[in-house]
Amino acid sequence: MSVTDEVKQKIDIVEVVSQYTSLTKSGRTFRGLCPFHSEKHPSFFVYPEQQSWHCFGACNTGGDVFSFIMKKEGTTFGEALRLMAEKTGVSLPSRFESSAKRDEKERLYQINEAATQ
Repeated sequence: MSVTDEVKQKIDIVEVVSQYTSLTKSGRTFRGLCPFHSEKHPSFFVYPEQQSWHCFGACNTGGDVFSFIMKKEGTTFGEALRLMAEKTGVSLPSRFESSAKRDEKERLYQINEAATQ
């Protein structure tokens, strides 16, 4: 199982989306006002069984928990994955580290190399 799949399996999209907009249970789905545009009537739906969301209003877009975080927070996929992995306690392989962390490791490696010469 990939890290992405593991995070998706452990995350509750309703809980994540509820941090940005109020959701009301409506049958097997949840609905609320779209957090991406102004509206008076709910056009935003969350589908817990599919772990997905869709706006039927002005956005007319949808996706999974990662695309929601990317759109709402203005992040990359890697950053959205890191945020959701932290939330679920899933460890990420080093390739998902932030560039700042990679740069710091590279500097430490260079310092160690210089010290051993």
